[in-house]
Amino acid sequence: MVGCDFVIVKATGGAGYKNECFERHANDTLAAGKLLGCYHYARDRGYEGSAETEADHFINAFKPYVGKAIPFLDWEADALNLGVAWAKA
Repeated sequence: MVGCDFVIVKATGGAGYKNECFERHANDTLAAGKLLGCYHYARDRGYEGSAETEADHFINAFKPYVGKAIPFLDWEADALNLGVAWAKA
């Protein structure tokens, strides 16, 4: 973490995925005196449940970092379905 001011760590995705390294990476970031951001990767089509279910899942994982980190939402809508052709346009 030398040479950076902050680290953003993926915490959760959808309604069931939790990054197995989330707490370790978050705690190491804070221990190094760096600013911390934690993000949830949202699923666009409700594959795993409602938006409320996803929000609850993220909040449960993020709770220990309230007041210590900034929460972020990564919502890419159809970006994954657009493929390489879109990126080259």
